[in-house]
Amino acid sequence: GRTKVKTPFSTALGIQYFTKSRKNSISFTIEYFHDIDPYSIIDLPPEKDFLSYSHSANSVTNAGFGFKQYISPSFIMMGGFRTDFTSGRKDDIRFIDDSFKINQIHMDKYHITVGPVLKIKRFDVITGIQYTFGRNSDLDPLVNYADPVEYIPQTRQSLEGIRQNEASASLNEISLFLGLTVNLNK
Repeated sequence: GRTKVKTPFSTALGIQYFTKSRKNSISFTIEYFHDIDPYSIIDLPPEKDFLSYSHSANSVTNAGFGFKQYISPSFIMMGGFRTDFTSGRKDDIRFIDDSFKINQIHMDKYHITVGPVLKIKRFDVITGIQYTFGRNSDLDPLVNYADPVEYIPQTRQSLEGIRQNEASASLNEISLFLGLTVNLNK
């Protein structure tokens, strides 16, 4: 079979404002991602279609806000905040249109970033730290082994307990950035 991945149509709009002194700037961006109808990730002949997995996505709009402060010609401080809302469908974690789905824990994430840029001759050294957090509660657990039932037709599983929206997930992540830009025009 052939594997395929669909990317949603997206459109973005951004603005940047500089202060009169040109020592500070503020940026804002918003981006819309269109939904993706359910599709098989692996194309297989109809008699083997039960081996494939399906994927779909809801439409989502994310936004970001950033700032730059020009402290000196060779030192800039930057920071920002952006959203990363999930496009995952939360209604059924196991099936899409009667086809298996890849299980995922969906949560909205928020990113806070800050870091300096040092200009040294032809080079810009970009450093930074990002803190990401996300939360989700009332999730349907992937599996429940409490009080097993012989067979549950809704989930097509044997020897599992009835799953209820009692699970939760949280994310706390710190990322470090280091980059180097070479200006060839000088």
